[in-house]
Amino acid sequence: DKLVKLIRAESVLVRTIVVHAGTDDLGRGGNEESKKTGNAGPRPACGVIGISA
Repeated sequence: DKLVKLIRAESVLVRTIVVHAGTDDLGRGGNEESKKTGNAGPRPACGVIGISA
């Protein structure tokens, strides 16, 4: 796959992923919550990418 690597420094293995309901405003929302969370909304999914033995 050209986008997802399983070996080398770019590997996605043993990484955490969080899926937010909205779009992150990158801290530019003009309020304190924006600086903490990016106003991206709730997190409907999250997990760790790994290989089961």
